[in-house]
Amino acid sequence: MSALSRLAELHGIALEYHDIRGELHAVAETTLRALLAAMDVSAATDQEVESSLAAGVAAQWREIVAPAVVVRERSQPKLRVHLHARWDAAPLQWRLSEERGTEHVGDLAPGDFPAAERTTLDGVELIARELLLPLQPPLGYHHLALQSGGTVIAETLLIVVPVACFSPPALADGGRVWGAAVQLYGVRSERNWGIGDFTDLTALVSVWAAKGADVAGVNPLHALFPHDPTHASPYSPSSRLFINILYLDIEAIADFVECDSAMQLVGSAEFQGTLSRLRKSELVDYAAVAAAKLRVLELLYAHFRAKHLIPGSERGHAFHGYCVRGGEALRLHGLFEAIQEHYFAEDAAIRGWREWPQSFHDPRSPAVERFATEHAERIEYYGYLQWQADLQLGAVRAQVVARRLGVGLYVDLAVSIDRAGAEAWTHGHVLALSASVGAPPDDFNMRGQNWGLPPLIPDRLRHAAYAPFIDTLRASMRYAQALRIDHVMGLMRLFWIPDGKDADAGAYVRYPFADLLGILALESQRHRCLIIGEDLGTVPEEIRTALATAGVLSYRLLYFERADADEFKLPGTYPGQALVAASTHDLPTLAGWWQGRDIALRDDLGLFPGTTTRDQQLDARKNDRARLLRALQRESVLPDGVSLDPDSIPAMTAALALAVQAFLARTPSQVLVVQLEDVIGVSEQANLPATVDTHPNGRRKLPLALEQWPDDPRFVELTETLRRLRPRRPAAGPGVAAGPPRATYRLQLHREFTFADATRLVPYLAALGVSHVYCSPYLRARAGSRHGYDIVDHAALNPEIGDRAAFDRFAQALADHAMGQIVDIVPNHMAVMGADNAWWMDVLENGQASAYADYFDIDWHPPDPDLAGKVLVPVLGDHYGRVLEKGELQLCYETETGAFAVRYHEHRLPIDPREYSVLLDLALTDSAQLANPLPEAAKSALASIATGFRRLHARDDPRPAHLAERNRDKELLKASLAALVGEHSALAAAIEQAVRTVNGTPGDAASFTTLDGLLEAQAYRVAFWRVASDEINYRRFFDINDLAALRMENEAVFEATHRFVLDLAAEGKVHGFRIDHPDGLYDPAAYFEQLQQRYASLTRQDGGDRQDGGKRTPLYVVVEKIEAPHERLPDGWRIHGTTGYRFANVLNGVFVDAAARMRIDRAWRAFVGGEASDFGHATHDGKRRVMQTSLIAELSVLANRLRRIARANRSTRDLTLSTLRQALMEVTASFPVYRTYVAATLSAQDRRY
Repeated sequence: MSALSRLAELHGIALEYHDIRGELHAVAETTLRALLAAMDVSAATDQEVESSLAAGVAAQWREIVAPAVVVRERSQPKLRVHLHARWDAAPLQWRLSEERGTEHVGDLAPGDFPAAERTTLDGVELIARELLLPLQPPLGYHHLALQSGGTVIAETLLIVVPVACFSPPALADGGRVWGAAVQLYGVRSERNWGIGDFTDLTALVSVWAAKGADVAGVNPLHALFPHDPTHASPYSPSSRLFINILYLDIEAIADFVECDSAMQLVGSAEFQGTLSRLRKSELVDYAAVAAAKLRVLELLYAHFRAKHLIPGSERGHAFHGYCVRGGEALRLHGLFEAIQEHYFAEDAAIRGWREWPQSFHDPRSPAVERFATEHAERIEYYGYLQWQADLQLGAVRAQVVARRLGVGLYVDLAVSIDRAGAEAWTHGHVLALSASVGAPPDDFNMRGQNWGLPPLIPDRLRHAAYAPFIDTLRASMRYAQALRIDHVMGLMRLFWIPDGKDADAGAYVRYPFADLLGILALESQRHRCLIIGEDLGTVPEEIRTALATAGVLSYRLLYFERADADEFKLPGTYPGQALVAASTHDLPTLAGWWQGRDIALRDDLGLFPGTTTRDQQLDARKNDRARLLRALQRESVLPDGVSLDPDSIPAMTAALALAVQAFLARTPSQVLVVQLEDVIGVSEQANLPATVDTHPNGRRKLPLALEQWPDDPRFVELTETLRRLRPRRPAAGPGVAAGPPRATYRLQLHREFTFADATRLVPYLAALGVSHVYCSPYLRARAGSRHGYDIVDHAALNPEIGDRAAFDRFAQALADHAMGQIVDIVPNHMAVMGADNAWWMDVLENGQASAYADYFDIDWHPPDPDLAGKVLVPVLGDHYGRVLEKGELQLCYETETGAFAVRYHEHRLPIDPREYSVLLDLALTDSAQLANPLPEAAKSALASIATGFRRLHARDDPRPAHLAERNRDKELLKASLAALVGEHSALAAAIEQAVRTVNGTPGDAASFTTLDGLLEAQAYRVAFWRVASDEINYRRFFDINDLAALRMENEAVFEATHRFVLDLAAEGKVHGFRIDHPDGLYDPAAYFEQLQQRYASLTRQDGGDRQDGGKRTPLYVVVEKIEAPHERLPDGWRIHGTTGYRFANVLNGVFVDAAARMRIDRAWRAFVGGEASDFGHATHDGKRRVMQTSLIAELSVLANRLRRIARANRSTRDLTLSTLRQALMEVTASFPVYRTYVAATLSAQDRRY
């Protein structure tokens, strides 16, 4: 094999391929050199080839471990490592940091594992081994570090993936669903602005769901080019990470009804005339649509900025939250749009970033940063547009949930992006910009296809730890419940075509298929998103097999499903694990196929090599029409009066089109989708491959308005037919143990009584007649927890109790014995302090700038001005000054993350990154006195990083753009610091010395001044634990400082804390919830409503009111509630009852001898003497004592809020704080029930109390 061939194979380029007819094609040498050049591999001459080959092999050996290692769940991770002989001979230490915070450490002796290969580079012997880690990590993205002699020698991202992708309950046990597929831009309605929009999509979901559909498919919704709206192909987007803002329904934006100038403009006769013309046009007029929408959007943004963003209204804060979540990716997208808009205004020939000035090609160049500073408001404008798109797509998703679709919204993911767009600008380093993705010639495209889209470079993708691929999946799965991977073969190989060459001059390039498929399965499971792989065309059988094993649905189209003699397959022979349809956007509609319209179009456009080929295809189509009629007859769906002679049917009739859909509905394939064009007999296809301007791709509108669909007889007859052939059924429910428990048995799970122990106990409990086990909380709790109510992660099982496999075995054992389980969930609070709650750590680091600041009930503006913008952290065992000067508060530098934090025993107190500059400046000063001085280049880099930290926006700066920049830049700077320290041992020593200096010397009070100042600058005030009773400014669980209350009324908090347990319930593995302390919630009734509705939507049950007006409760829910003897549960609570405290109290009375009451009373009074009082007085005095001691801080917060209310009215303004505090205390002490439930309405019971 030649050096060029070896170099090509090293970089994944296949030297030959088979076409659709099985013919072998060798790849030309010129193609190999061109594709290597596209990968930035020098191969123009034989000398360059030899040099690149040697460098490539050496680079592989010098890579100690791959940047990302993908392993399957329930298996020990296997790592291929390349070690220097000196490392190979000594033990290696490993540290695995799980994404949820748990750490595992251990040692490995490389020599215990066989050597796979050996080589020598530059005189150094290198040994390749495959190490086996002695643990089975949970699913997720974990950080693994290898150390030798205490020094980190390699790090990798360990990605643990599931065996298969997610499949919704509606598809379990032979479930088959059906629905519609639509090109959103082509939806015609009486209210849109000439292009389908998100409100149309919401309506379409409702229309089809009302008829029994379970899936609604749509074209890619990726961001296109606002500056050039005629660039309209959804399959050639600017970015797959963001949304096409032309799909916004302008009048559904909240700012529209508030903005008088926008209302007046849209209401004008001229504007209404424009909208009328846009609605009536046969094709989408992108330029006019964009002009109309963007004109109004400018007004809406200006209104929003003035009325909400600058004043800091609730909507302004919501936008800020969106920007924080969007982070650097959102900022860069807005920055691209602003720069492109700027240069396009100067020169309309500038179509993308490659035509900008060279200094703007790097998104992080000084020129770009200056532009960002000067045009911050314009960047914010584009962020506002994406926010509105996010909200409107969220409304579509909410409609899907409300309508309980078995699958939901089914979205297309384009195979790549336009090389001139935003994603190529930000990800250009991983793209082959001088090559394009396409397909070799086939029967439908005789000249092959060049899609003009740049491919990812496999080596660069791997070195990025697959981040671009992961980000793309997450962006699409955010809204979709099903995702179609366009050209799914791209997970294994893509057909690359060098620039300037025809499609037949391309070659296949291999990708890390197993890794990408595993990551796809992981994101699918996490997002509960069904995956469909578009596997049309030339697809090796091993790909189909692997995809099927991974739970990816195949994509089967009627036109291509053939049996012997080219006859159409009968329905029963279709695969079950598939999506089936008659056609798709890139192929002729049913009517167009029947008439040969696609053949005529390709002939008109000169896409055939000659008339002979055209005539052959016309003859073949006539034969195919006859074959289709025979297939329909064999399946007994051929319409009455229709003969088997295709010439007798010159055009596709409605009856024949319906018969085709009925034919497909009979297949065992899990999902059937119908193109809207086929419902109403459209003959022109939406997109014609291999054309750009010669066919109106991406512009055709449906002839029937959306409002007319429900009454159209073709639609009605089709949906009735499909509903009959594929009836909707309830999702797989909780099973045999679904009803109320007959007898429960409490299982207190902890590290000494695990899922495995509980599994062994199941047969015994079943023999006792127990119907349900009642489990203590088993989500991830504080290490060593014996009770489980101190949860730190609501999205994971407690690893001390068992992993998902152990839980599944436990659930299966219960099912095998016809038993169920009730699980204790804790919505009111979670464990804080310590170092294991990621949300709390983020709040301490970033204060009000944290994305989780609103998750906890923190008073950022308490009466004490010293606590303004801070949260009290009462963890010290003595007064602050004493603890500080004893040296018990220790600053440390965390090498793996590049972060600084103060440690106090088990507590971690993160340092605000803005204050890192103080520490790094000190390290720079100390470095001059080290025996091993810091190189000048490293000094310069450290000074630059310190300046970057110093320039971070303050955590109390409320401007969304600034908060997004802060959250982006602090992480980039930490990563840069970690990398720099890893490269320079002298810098590590300098930081270590600076940390020692800051930590002070016990006995020298002045030496702690810097650490004291550092702590005072944080978003928290660390304090003696006794201070909490007077000054606490976050809501606790009673007076327990390390249990902080959650704001469950916040939708994001509910979703984050309940998604995992609700999924378990929807899967039938959990059969009910016991709700811990619901009286701590802001609005228990709303919480129970949300809980039942969310469960009903997941299981496709009716969560609405019953016909008698009562509330349905599909999920078994009981609550921990201490009721007074005279109290009853609120009628509106959608629960089954309480956990039975009152009943237990009554039952306990059976065992009490009431006749002895007087003797017990006399003994008690003799013991307590003058303190004796009746129960009522004792409880009143007890309540007052608790409020005067343990809960005095909470009382002060309420009193101050009441004072603000009182001062707003002249009748109450003179009531003093002391008076109000005493009144509150007395009212509370006299309260006859635990709490009232005043909400929008006032119940008779609440009024009474």
